[in-house]
Amino acid sequence: MDNSILCYSALLFLTNVLIAIILNNHLYAFLFGMLTITSILYHQMRTHPIMGYIDKGIIGAIVLSGAYLLFVEKQVISPLAIAVISGFLLVNFLYFYGYYTEQFAFDAREDVSNIYHIVLHILCSVCNNLILFV
Repeated sequence: MDNSILCYSALLFLTNVLIAIILNNHLYAFLFGMLTITSILYHQMRTHPIMGYIDKGIIGAIVLSGAYLLFVEKQVISPLAIAVISGFLLVNFLYFYGYYTEQFAFDAREDVSNIYHIVLHILCSVCNNLILFV
């Protein structure tokens, strides 16, 4: 399995763009449009570290925007909000614990790391879409 599969899974972020546009959240739509582009470029050009930094910067902006939307604007504790928070806790566990232990998306076996990276794309896309409906 090569890295091109990660480019395809990054296309899931287009669902975030579409839903954000439908719900008139233009900042979220813009950020996810940028994430789609930077994610595809990063997975195509892994040897260029600047793309990784740009991609992570966009991710950081989405995290801040999503947290603001969920905790400041919505201020709702519902089963859906708890599911979103749980999903993001899982994402953080898979990413950071995996990074420090060289597992999951950071496994030495490319096929394993790609599968977990795809799982991260799916979880992030779904959870960020759900934030818009909380």
